[in-house]
Order: sequence, then structure tokens, then C-alpha cells
Amino acid sequence: PGGGTEAKPVGLVFIAVQRRGKAAVVERHRFEGDRRQVRQQAAVRGLTLLLEQLGVES
Repeated sequence: PGGGTEAKPVGLVFIAVQRRGKAAVVERHRFEGDRRQVRQQAAVRGLTLLLEQLGVES
């Protein structure tokens, strides 16, 4: 994909999880690849982060 800027480069993704009574966990990632690859990597990391926060072993 194109159209990124220095402040918002292509592949920049923020992922956050918050559980009731807990502080939010926010991650900043810069994934490489085309749009599909970036979305796939973001989805995998988001789900992994969610499982980690729930205490599920992967």
C-alpha cells in the first residue's frame, strides 16, 4: 500500500486490550507487506494479545 507519511507510515497499527479493573495494554507495531499481510499480522497479534491478557496458554 502507498500513501503513508513519516508520522503515519504504511503498516503502522496500534492494538489495545483492556480488562475491567485493569490498566489498558497498548502496543504499537509496524508490520511489513501488502495490505492483506498487514491486516493478517495485526489480527494475529491482536488475538494473541487478547489470549495473553486472559491468561490462556498458546
